[in-house]
Amino acid sequence: MRLVDQICEGYGAHNEDGIGSVGEPDDIRAAWVIDGVTGINPQHLIGRDGQTDAQWITSEMCDYLRANAAHNVSMLQLLAELVDHLQIAQRQRVKGLAMPKDYDYPAACLMVARPAAQGWEVMRLGDSTFVAEHASGKIQIVTSPGSTADSRISKAIHQRRLEGEVDFENLRLEFRSDFLASRSQRNRPGGYSIIEARDEAKHHAEVHQLDKFRKLLLCTDGFYRAVDHYHHCAPENFIAHCQQGLESVLRAIRSDEASDPLCERFARIKVGDDAAAILLEQT
Repeated sequence: MRLVDQICEGYGAHNEDGIGSVGEPDDIRAAWVIDGVTGINPQHLIGRDGQTDAQWITSEMCDYLRANAAHNVSMLQLLAELVDHLQIAQRQRVKGLAMPKDYDYPAACLMVARPAAQGWEVMRLGDSTFVAEHASGKIQIVTSPGSTADSRISKAIHQRRLEGEVDFENLRLEFRSDFLASRSQRNRPGGYSIIEARDEAKHHAEVHQLDKFRKLLLCTDGFYRAVDHYHHCAPENFIAHCQQGLESVLRAIRSDEASDPLCERFARIKVGDDAAAILLEQT
């Protein structure tokens, strides 16, 4: 598998997305994208030295995957060992701290792609997206629709923006209880999967088998906004759209974000989002 292009760019002061791969550019043996979940706590107690909690978990995961993603274990075993690692690392970070009872601990969306017995496989937790172009020309898209809770929060935040509150940090704290209620459904039946430093995160991953495909795009939701928010192209044309260059795609996203600071034309919780993507193709 060949690395065609990759990009990872934050929207604000902190980039909480991450990307990585194992192998040479013409011989990729594993690749991943990570989307650290924006924190809703008044302060970051696990991230240190100016690092947010989401940056911490993204960095910890990237380091672990660089060392272990290409090992000869199943995807679910890799996930279990990653979660074990995060639990140990997080316990070390909070040792000696008086953690608030309602602290929202760091979490992240994850996709990992690597060779399988036949073709490749993709493990997915969270709301990131992958698009595969198969040898037959068929386009396979795996993404997540926005949740009902997020839609409700988005509408409430939109109303507050119309009333004059445009600072997302203020809105994040104002709606903290709503976010907490939504996040309480992580890795629960009827809820949604996510990576976090808890055993429950080991049991909710999707693993997709890909056989005879030509191209594979992995991206976080901030990059997929080109499709589901800003409608720059149809979903089935996204890989072709990305072949103009991932930088070009992201610049168009940033242009739409900048042109709609009150989120009136394009409904969304945050004005802008971190974005990451990796495009691979069969050699």
